[in-house]
Amino acid sequence: MREKNAPKRYRELVNRSVRAMKPFLDEPGKGHREQLWSLFREVEEEQNDYRNIPWGVVRNVKSFDLLVVEHALRAILRPHEASYWLHYAAHDYTGKTTRLPPSSSPVVEEIAGFWRKHLQVKD
Repeated sequence: MREKNAPKRYRELVNRSVRAMKPFLDEPGKGHREQLWSLFREVEEEQNDYRNIPWGVVRNVKSFDLLVVEHALRAILRPHEASYWLHYAAHDYTGKTTRLPPSSSPVVEEIAGFWRKHLQVKD
């Protein structure tokens, strides 16, 4: 994790999630999906704090590293939405001040496709 002072709980969730993603990507049909859904719910719940502001509701994000993992899990669990969630994972990974326009989604999808091919991941 880039956030060196992140709570131990966050570091553990990130590590467990990353370790769980690999077997699923290697063998998607081997029953790993339930474990990933369980981890996804845990990760999402860690930052499930919202507050009202004058023009809507915002989510209080305490760890962008944890948010990146949440987006990556969503991309794996919802392959039809993968380019969308990978776009946001890339945006949050690069830092909240860096902007990736929505038009960059095809490029992010191309990068993801490259890594799928390189790692021999089957859809």
